[in-house]
Amino acid sequence: MANLPNIDPRLFKVAVGVSAASLLAGGVLWFQGQPTEVDVTQPVVISESEQEAAVLVVHVVGEVKQPGVYDLPANSRVTDAIEAAGGATKEADLTSINLARVLFDGEQIFIGNVNQEASPSTSSSSSASGENPSANPAGRININMASASQLDQLPGIGPVIAGRIVDYRNQNGPFRQLTDLKNVSGIGDAIYDKIKDLITL
Repeated sequence: MANLPNIDPRLFKVAVGVSAASLLAGGVLWFQGQPTEVDVTQPVVISESEQEAAVLVVHVVGEVKQPGVYDLPANSRVTDAIEAAGGATKEADLTSINLARVLFDGEQIFIGNVNQEASPSTSSSSSASGENPSANPAGRININMASASQLDQLPGIGPVIAGRIVDYRNQNGPFRQLTDLKNVSGIGDAIYDKIKDLITL
């Protein structure tokens, strides 16, 4: 029986340790080189509140080709609402409205007529027939839809302040509550008290 060579036990332990480390390192490198499986079968779930927040519902009326209620993406602007309604008509007055204003949910966008101020007889005949869109059945003036000439009929509101009301509305969107009218320059508590029972939203 052949005699095995004498091996220093310390050298043997070192050799075993080096071999084990090499195998471990090789295993790690091999695992890292394998393709990673990605589970793409799970659908992305969007909550109902997130879906509602991503959509605006607006009502477009006046001088547009297809007036109506439209769903628009969040952060849409007035120009997007007009486009959704088929675009403006040839009689639309787009200079008096802020086309770049961001929309808010539930608002009504009114596009006026360029000839409205030049044709007071038209509004007079509408009032006589009970079809004035800026007044409700109780006779109150809708401050979100009335023209400057119609607002001028309110006590204490002259043509200058009436123009400011229209400008404020076009730049900031429809009034959300009647007291917001006091944000218009020239309308204080005294004038507001005179007209608060004659106006509506």
